[in-house]
Amino acid sequence: VIPNKVLTSITVLPVSQSIPRYTFPTFTVTAYYDDGSSEIISPSKYSILGFNSAILGVQNVTISYTEEDITKTASATVEVTPMQITCPICGHIYELTPDNIDTGCPVCNEVLINISASPTYIIVEKGEELNITVTATYRSGRINIISDWTSDFNNEQLGTQEVTISYGGKTTKITVYVVFQRKVCDICGYEYDLEIDGSDSGCPICRSTIIGITTEPKEVTINKYDPIPITVTATFRDGHTEEITDWTSNLPIGEIGVFDVTIRYQDFYDNVSVTVIDQGLIICPICDTQYYYRDSPRGCPVCSATVVGIEAYLKNGGTKVLKGSNLDLSVVLIYQDEHKEFLYEGYIITGYDPNLLGEQTVIITYNEFQTTLIIEVVESLQIVQCPNGHIYYLNPDGTDPGCPFCGAEEDSNLSEAIFYIDITYTDEILELLYENEVIYLEKGDYITIKITKNKKTYTNGIVTLFSKKDWYNKIFIYGGEVI
Repeated sequence: VIPNKVLTSITVLPVSQSIPRYTFPTFTVTAYYDDGSSEIISPSKYSILGFNSAILGVQNVTISYTEEDITKTASATVEVTPMQITCPICGHIYELTPDNIDTGCPVCNEVLINISASPTYIIVEKGEELNITVTATYRSGRINIISDWTSDFNNEQLGTQEVTISYGGKTTKITVYVVFQRKVCDICGYEYDLEIDGSDSGCPICRSTIIGITTEPKEVTINKYDPIPITVTATFRDGHTEEITDWTSNLPIGEIGVFDVTIRYQDFYDNVSVTVIDQGLIICPICDTQYYYRDSPRGCPVCSATVVGIEAYLKNGGTKVLKGSNLDLSVVLIYQDEHKEFLYEGYIITGYDPNLLGEQTVIITYNEFQTTLIIEVVESLQIVQCPNGHIYYLNPDGTDPGCPFCGAEEDSNLSEAIFYIDITYTDEILELLYENEVIYLEKGDYITIKITKNKKTYTNGIVTLFSKKDWYNKIFIYGGEVI
């Protein structure tokens, strides 16, 4: 019987080695026996103790082999190195970080491709530096924020500049607008730029934000189909106002009556009262009577026919009456529309005694209206004639007051003078004017009236008796602004 050989020792080669992370070392293990023989042990028959493939660095490991209940061991060192990757761009092999992160190829990471700046348009105040972010892009795809870039920016030059940003031989451009100063709006808090010259044109937000509208006037009267003659004013948040024209309304088209109309602009509105009348319909401003001009060419049929008072004066223009003579009066009716007409009959005179010398208070009555006239009954009327042929009276003491006619012609201020002229309405003329298109005058229009005196009138006959000069044949021209 041949006795079994006895294991005496083992050896391990290599005694030290380096391997990538997450891989396992390989050894050549040789077993030695007491009969002097040896053999290489299969890796499946020995064990590696004390090794962790995930831990980087040098590890001391023990190789153990057991045969016929005899166990022998040997020591070795294994260095676990980081994992490696080959750059797909340049082929350089580099290690991952201890956390297995690929930071990119160290060769490609240093090759600068381009730079960029953000924002590409910036507003700065005079003397202020650029507040931008500059990033560099490398061949590996790595993007890095850089701070040591340079530029040709001039922060003292007001206005717009095209600024070049430079780094590592690469450049990019941005647009910079340098303003004198910036301001924060006291109303809305928006920060805006002052003008280049330092002037403040106001907050652009508040300057363009409407907070309400108003309309003037609040009451208007228009003909059917006419536009509404109002002014619409918008008030903005900064307090300024502007007239607007593109407003709208809900006025019914083609309807007649009084309407509460809503004037709207954007989201704002105001109300006005609009009275719509038929074409040619007139509303009397005194009594609100509505009438058509074709039916009442002399004006409001109520006011033009309603007497509200009378006035009277001596036709000779003075206050003296010759003893024993009748009163030669001009009595004038005052109508509600303020026009006046002479009254030739129908009035009553009381309080006058033609034979009583001295001052008398005369009462003139017409229907329910009365007026008083203070006159003086005198023994004689001293009459003189001026060089221009005008007849007038001397003062009671015989002094000459001067010709009142010539004085009136020379006086440029005739605002207190009252002229009464006989008016004859010719219905045929008025009707013809209306049919040929009447022009309605409005406030602000100008009118000229030319009047030629009629020699057949009662007034003309009186003037003829007392005047030798043919001044009464003059053509009188009146005119002015319609108010």
